[in-house]
Amino acid sequence: ISCWQLLGSGTSTLGRTMSNLLRLLPPDVRDLWGTLPFQPFAQRFALQARKASRNVPGDIRIDGYIVHYTDVLSCYIEYKDIFIRKIYQFSSTKANPLIIDGGGCIGMSLLYFKQVFPEARIICFEPDPDLMQVLSRNITTNQLADITLIQAGLAGHTGTVAFHPDGVDGGRIVEGNSGCQRIATVCLSDYIREPVDFLKLNIEGSELPVLLEVETRGKLEHITELVLE
Repeated sequence: ISCWQLLGSGTSTLGRTMSNLLRLLPPDVRDLWGTLPFQPFAQRFALQARKASRNVPGDIRIDGYIVHYTDVLSCYIEYKDIFIRKIYQFSSTKANPLIIDGGGCIGMSLLYFKQVFPEARIICFEPDPDLMQVLSRNITTNQLADITLIQAGLAGHTGTVAFHPDGVDGGRIVEGNSGCQRIATVCLSDYIREPVDFLKLNIEGSELPVLLEVETRGKLEHITELVLE
């Protein structure tokens, strides 16, 4: 690793110190620093995300992937959390662990899972039809296999509910008919037919009813590891 990567990475004590020092510089100097070629990708991506207009679709190359996004700032935040902070990191002795991804958004978590476990089998739920198109495109563009996409929201019951999308990662199920569209909901337990090595749930407040339904059906014990957001 180069000294410049250490200076800009933010993952070491030196990197964090340098990041704090950069905040003291005038904005135009910080912007110039962020464009220099020796800066690591994360530093350049952060600068791009901060300066870009919101909710403008585009694409970017990340860790060998081509990622299509609906909003660059949201994409950067997911990249930082998933690829840098590794919030979905888990261990498995299997080459092809079974992963269930509740709330796939544009698919950043799928890209990460496939980077760590290329042979992983993934079941992914995403209720927002617009995000599902981007998610499907990212899977196709990067030639990812063994991924089952389900356009539905996870809930404590099957049926239809009101849904309020936001075009990025904050779409949520809402009470009554206050959402601007309706989506199908399914029960997670119906998709647990064998041991699940990792369960990720980022479903904007619906996590508890989903897990209660799984427990009621006696399938919670089939999940080895899970992460809730």
